[in-house]
Amino acid sequence: MAINNNEARREFVTSGPAGRRLVFLHDVPDQVDVTGGQVADVLRDRILDASEARGLLSRLALSPTEHGKKMLITQIAKSNGVTYEDLLAELRTHARENIRAREKGNLRHYHRTSFERFQSVVGYGGLMSRSVLREKHPEIDLPGWSASDSVMMGRDKFDSNGKVLAKGIDTVENAGASGKGVIFVFKEDLMNLSGYDAMGEYPTIDDLPLKGYCEAVLVYNGEDARKARRLLDDAGLTDVKVSMKDAWV
Repeated sequence: MAINNNEARREFVTSGPAGRRLVFLHDVPDQVDVTGGQVADVLRDRILDASEARGLLSRLALSPTEHGKKMLITQIAKSNGVTYEDLLAELRTHARENIRAREKGNLRHYHRTSFERFQSVVGYGGLMSRSVLREKHPEIDLPGWSASDSVMMGRDKFDSNGKVLAKGIDTVENAGASGKGVIFVFKEDLMNLSGYDAMGEYPTIDDLPLKGYCEAVLVYNGEDARKARRLLDDAGLTDVKVSMKDAWV
């Protein structure tokens, strides 16, 4: 690994699956000691450099269909001699790291659903994509059509100074079931879960446990609040708060 120190930037030249790569210091995760040997360990296996990853993410954002996105990732993966799954995982990591690098705030996530489905989610212990539900609960009769296989969420967005740019609790109106129902509030920690994908307008995930990740459940009336509290307590989720949606800050 070669390091070039100058006033404008520090650059790391590393060797990876696709050859020698130039990686900028701001693309290295904050927890990595850039003065020691950890940088090479972190970056050695990167398939794309930061510029290539950003360019590919921009192209993916322009694709109108999930099929088109998958075909593009497959094409780039093949040209780099890696699998689709490996490149997808790297792109997801880059998108997540980019969000955390540029936004300073509590990155809560939100998912809205009907109260009837809320009861099922508590019973299953978490939110799951249709594919995961079929795998874990084959007895369930799922509807034949859905806009997305994965669980879609809204999230709070901030600028680099911590100013709120968008509230996920508002944007979730466009990323969940119709009607009021129930809103799940999730901690930022969910971004570390396998399958978390923030490459699109709305973050998605395939398997999201409630225990350890759900911070609160928001409802719209007192009766639903009492029912929700009882369901959560019966499921051992006593640390999950129940609040009225209008009272949530």
